[in-house]
Amino acid sequence: VLLLLDVSGSMKDDDKMDKLKASIRRLVLILREVDVLTMIAYNSNSWEVLPPTPVTDNQAIVTLVDSLEASGYTNGVKGMGTAYESLEKRLIAGGNNQLIIATDGKVNSSKFSEKDAVQMVKDNSNKGIVLSIIGFGDDKEAARLMKKLANLGEGNFLQVKDNEDPTELLAEEIKNRSRISVETN
Repeated sequence: VLLLLDVSGSMKDDDKMDKLKASIRRLVLILREVDVLTMIAYNSNSWEVLPPTPVTDNQAIVTLVDSLEASGYTNGVKGMGTAYESLEKRLIAGGNNQLIIATDGKVNSSKFSEKDAVQMVKDNSNKGIVLSIIGFGDDKEAARLMKKLANLGEGNFLQVKDNEDPTELLAEEIKNRSRISVETN
């Protein structure tokens, strides 16, 4: 599972960054030791926050999440490219190759192209990488794009409403897509 986290300046609005951190913290605490988690953050740039790591030291992962700060503009295509490259390097044939983007979907980079984003999602969906998106905020144009990308990525778009805890949505999304059943653990 790869979490791609939007840490751009727009995530400061309406406490979206605090909500994102809180939900990721709780999610990390409920993941199983068999789960391998990668976290990549993006704003103007993109970088690996957590390399592929079995979820055995939840507290260390939570500390990394807490260190994230929102700033910069949103280069979502760059973040997606970094995430897909990471997943492709570790692609598990027939396995759970899952990208979950946590974002408000507001793209303010002049380098953004919806056409490029759509093509990237289609290409990687054909390789067996499922894309789901957790949307924070209520921007209608952002929600339209996030729904479109999640559908093309054969995943789900989960909209987080005000005062709603997205942790359960995230946990259910990972469980629903997991190729390893809970009973085998």
